[in-house]
Amino acid sequence: MRESDFEAVAERAARSWESFWMSGAAIDLSETTDPRAGELERRVVLSQYLTRVHSCGAMPPAETGLVTNSWQGKSHLEMHFWHAAHFAAWGRPELLEQPHVLHLLELV
Repeated sequence: MRESDFEAVAERAARSWESFWMSGAAIDLSETTDPRAGELERRVVLSQYLTRVHSCGAMPPAETGLVTNSWQGKSHLEMHFWHAAHFAAWGRPELLEQPHVLHLLELV
């Protein structure tokens, strides 16, 4: 990869992540006295990050994400809607609009 290619990809990734974190919904538990609030906020942020990383590529993720392949490479597109529906609830419906390669192949 040429340096200019890397720089272009890095710039596009930086803009994409900034847009992701500056849009959509979040939770704010700063006014609660429950000592678990900080951990819940941390887990929500981590969950949104991991779900975007695992779900926004050209291929839908395995049921177990990118860490383990529990389906031995078999596609299970029937579950994609249920795994991605939260993007709309979190105010990020544009992440649902991205077609996966496998969905497009079914149209051929």
